[in-house]
Amino acid sequence: PPPTPHRPQWRRRRQLRPASRSPTSECDAPDRFAMEDRGGEIPAKRPPKPSDGGEDRLSAVPDELLIDILLKIRDASAAARTSVLSRRWRRVWTLLPELHFLPHNDPHRIRLALTAHEAPALGFLNVAVIDATPESMVVWLQIAARRLSGHLRLINTEENTSLDEAGERGAFELPCFEDAMSISLELGHLGLAVPSSGVFARLTNLFLNRVRLHGPSMLGDAVSWPQCPSLRRLIVHNA
Repeated sequence: PPPTPHRPQWRRRRQLRPASRSPTSECDAPDRFAMEDRGGEIPAKRPPKPSDGGEDRLSAVPDELLIDILLKIRDASAAARTSVLSRRWRRVWTLLPELHFLPHNDPHRIRLALTAHEAPALGFLNVAVIDATPESMVVWLQIAARRLSGHLRLINTEENTSLDEAGERGAFELPCFEDAMSISLELGHLGLAVPSSGVFARLTNLFLNRVRLHGPSMLGDAVSWPQCPSLRRLIVHNA
């Protein structure tokens, strides 16, 4: 029978309907071919890079390098404060072969630092103080005498003390530094009593500047052969 008048219109409507996308359409062809070239293997996703936020890189640095870094600071108090940077840095400053104390350091802090020092040898102790008193010297000098095996430099700068006031402050006794190789004292006319006993066995150089000598022992007795058998050089200024 002849087609009805509505059938051609129905066919045209079917031709206008969008075709459903097949799983293997041409749009997927490149991915399918790429997978076939790799032997059917699907590449694994790369794991995300670990965050460096919690990594303690400072702890991986060798002790020798850390010690060299802290030596360049030339400030024992600042070196001790670096212990907050890393677990390894908490004790590195105690291994320094040199300790430098800048002015305005509390003498008790100097004593604590010397007590905590763990290096096999303290080769250089450099202490600078301002308007020191005999009591403030005694606080740490005894410990320094036991720890030092190299060079001592002590400088007392007077900012608010006259010459007469310096004499009224009294004197402190220098303990026997048995292993010290050189001692340099600039005391700002602070009183110094030389020890009557003990041997400075390794002392080769002694420098005294602005020192007020006290006590029964004279300087000649203190630097005599029995007490300083290795002394080679003695320099005295304004004593």
